[in-house]
Amino acid sequence: MTVGTGWDAWVFGDLTFPSGALDKWKKARVSPADWESVPAWLAPTLAADTTPTRIAQDMKWWEPSLSRYIGTPDVASLSLIDGSASFRAYLTAPWFQHFAGELLAAALSAAHFGATGTVVFSDVVSAQGWALRLGDGGPRLEPIDWTGPVDPALATLGEDAHDWALRKAKTTLPPIGAPQPARTPKAITDAHRDAALVTFTSPPRSFAVDHVAAGGVWDEGDTLGMPRRYAEGTEREVARVRARCGVIDATDASHVKVAYEGARDLVATLAPGWSGAGPAEIDLFDPESKRFVDRALVLPGAHSLVLLGSAVDRGYLHGWLRNQAAARRPAPTIEMGTMWGGGLVFVGPDACAVAAEVAEAPALATLGEGESAANIGLAGSAVRVTRAGLPTLWLWPRPGGEGAPAYRAVGERCRALFVGTDAARTLEHDAGLTPRPTWRAMHCAPWSDPAPLTLQLATPAPTAKKKASKKATS
Repeated sequence: MTVGTGWDAWVFGDLTFPSGALDKWKKARVSPADWESVPAWLAPTLAADTTPTRIAQDMKWWEPSLSRYIGTPDVASLSLIDGSASFRAYLTAPWFQHFAGELLAAALSAAHFGATGTVVFSDVVSAQGWALRLGDGGPRLEPIDWTGPVDPALATLGEDAHDWALRKAKTTLPPIGAPQPARTPKAITDAHRDAALVTFTSPPRSFAVDHVAAGGVWDEGDTLGMPRRYAEGTEREVARVRARCGVIDATDASHVKVAYEGARDLVATLAPGWSGAGPAEIDLFDPESKRFVDRALVLPGAHSLVLLGSAVDRGYLHGWLRNQAAARRPAPTIEMGTMWGGGLVFVGPDACAVAAEVAEAPALATLGEGESAANIGLAGSAVRVTRAGLPTLWLWPRPGGEGAPAYRAVGERCRALFVGTDAARTLEHDAGLTPRPTWRAMHCAPWSDPAPLTLQLATPAPTAKKKASKKATS
């Protein structure tokens, strides 16, 4: 999907549990093995690899935080009350994969505990989407179209979801099967289209527009996300990086701050190969599943660490780190310092020299491993590390005031040096590294494949999560 044509979505539904099953589900860790048959546009990330209780708590944390970080109409909620789980969300395109994936993960795991009901994922403009149905025959994704006849129970849920976004919903929502007055699907669909503009005074901030204005890295017609390949082709890009220098666009990298109690200890536990000293690119692993989570640049400070991870979704690394920190006593604070601004990554034998020329900062040419510089030439800051066995310099251009002229100048000078995701992954593969997560299909139309799909659940059911020790984790 090209810049400027993003879509918004509703997520809503109710699940009902047998007696006593809700409490067991709330404490059970969701299983990533359940997600293997989920379409890419809806597949959760490892940020959802936690308990439904934690996912619900994150929803409560995120709702006010989204408005704090950026002007956005996004709202998300998972309410666990009276033997049922109520799913409600209004999501703009940049946030759809993170929140929709977390809600999908929670809903799928409920199938292990006998839950029944429906959770809908619907595009706001076209009124098309999918319904996840739990019950007889296993979890199933079915296409829906709100412009035609709709199940009355879904119509009721749709209107309740609209009222919820307007802050008018009842505290306890009715079960999906409860008899309700007949409502017109078209009226609900029309209300969906207008909800964001009517309800929220701050329009969503456009990731694509910010990105172009900040760095001049993409032209307006480019697809959102780092291109898989540039005009040279992957082989030539890889050869250029190894011989001299290539530039990787990391301006959409996730930016997470780990601060206060036990910040360094937490990151060291999750990155077994990290020495704990100086800036470095580190590999993060889940301590329970041993799965590779992400490769990130770590920037140590006096009382905090900044991690710059891959551009998977806005909350991926942040959500996963929050889940890890929650089990520790005392728990460090996990924050998203900024939404954008991961900088540009110069990689290759001449990386420092090329960066020095581009940024008009000769001092960058002589930076040693782990050294940094700030406010020189067109560079706001820079740090020298190693990536895929090659000298690497991360550069954050100086903002430069109205229109970001310094930022744009650096972006334009780098344009001929950019390498796409295919080349970046080839370099890491050849260095024996695990491929880092990348953008997935979050900007594809979710109704592009209308065939119903039965989802395969993992066996056995997920187990309850152990209580965290009151002692600090070593």
